[in-house]
Amino acid sequence: MKRTTGRWDRDALGMPGGVVATLEPMTTHVTPTYATGFTVPTDKGGAFVRRDSVFRRWVTADGSSDFIAEAGRYHLYVSLACPWAHRTIIFRKLKRLERVISMSVVDPIRDERGWAFREVPGAGEDPVNGFEFLS
Repeated sequence: MKRTTGRWDRDALGMPGGVVATLEPMTTHVTPTYATGFTVPTDKGGAFVRRDSVFRRWVTADGSSDFIAEAGRYHLYVSLACPWAHRTIIFRKLKRLERVISMSVVDPIRDERGWAFREVPGAGEDPVNGFEFLS
């Protein structure tokens, strides 16, 4: 499977659904791009580059972090298509926080408007804020 320019479909590359790869002329660097137009950040060698997290504060019982731990204060939004979301779901279950932290699941297919709250298996409406999309 050798190409110097053009576009490969996700099945040919063994990538997750909704992902395609584009090649620029005269290069061998593959830049994965989501079908909705999102580009995956990579370095010059093509390795994935994770953005720095903006979430660096802890939730504390005494509120010393500005985020006090109390039931009903936090709501978790997840997509079952996301491995990071799986980690939060697993952690929430292991720590028995289901009654403390509510959760909404979005449709695993994201479009140009963002993640949608649709009545599809495993997902549904947002009962807390009534959002239709997250972007």
